[in-house]
Amino acid sequence: MKKYQLLFLVLCITQFNFAQTEIKLNVASIMINQQEISVEQQISPYFSAELAGNFRYGKRNGFLNDFDGQDFKPKQSGSAVRLAIKFYFKPERQIGMYTGAYIRNASYKFKDGNNLKNYYTKKSAFGLIFGNKIHITENAVFDINLGYGKYFNYERERYTYSADTPRPAQYDNMDLFYSISFGYRFN
Repeated sequence: MKKYQLLFLVLCITQFNFAQTEIKLNVASIMINQQEISVEQQISPYFSAELAGNFRYGKRNGFLNDFDGQDFKPKQSGSAVRLAIKFYFKPERQIGMYTGAYIRNASYKFKDGNNLKNYYTKKSAFGLIFGNKIHITENAVFDINLGYGKYFNYERERYTYSADTPRPAQYDNMDLFYSISFGYRFN
């Protein structure tokens, strides 16, 4: 029990010394009918933790719509949660280039109008994240990043069966995400 109390005390002290928090909106995700909101908390001069939530809705838009040469824009729904630990190369106010690791869990449903390509997918992934953050004003930030990883838990099932519906195997083990975010920093 004393170990947990000590850990709690260390976290509280860290929180008071490095109490820099950002709330960001990924504007790139809006273009493909997703909403992603993230909160980033500084945990030391070099490190921060980011928690992001992603929600999908409406018709799927984007560059991964080609499904065996066919245009595939199903209705989508679902959500994802991502936790990233970032390391900043310059510790001054955590601006500039960074790298880190992330873990992500997602659950999505896709429903095509002709009922031939309906499926759901559940996946968990881990990987690396690379990015750059700049100040726009004193409290406004611009953050752009790219993450690449592998699935360690992947489940996909069709609601309806169609013999001519292939499974896009080239994307089965790859996790890729990007964000172009604008945010506000609370000092």
